[in-house]
Amino acid sequence: MEAWARAPHSAEVSQFMEALLCPWRDELAAIVARGVEEEAFVPPDAIDDFTLRFVALLDGLALQRLRQLHQLSRKRVIELAMNAARAELAPVSQRRISHRPFTD
Repeated sequence: MEAWARAPHSAEVSQFMEALLCPWRDELAAIVARGVEEEAFVPPDAIDDFTLRFVALLDGLALQRLRQLHQLSRKRVIELAMNAARAELAPVSQRRISHRPFTD
């Protein structure tokens, strides 16, 4: 969280954050591309846009959990992230979204 707070004010920290996140986003894009190629995923409009949205969602959920807001359990964070990915990538017949409350 400290790095996120410093990044807008420090080119060095911003570069560090980009170097940290870039390989992770690239790997996520490769997973999505492979899933599309294997017909396990519906192709998103743009893989880079999907990865940007998904990483932003994960960052936001992680911050909410770290700050202990909304009493998010680890299981609930995973469920929310998987629902978001499923809503964009799963074939229509497999888009089952869980709406039930989740607790650890």
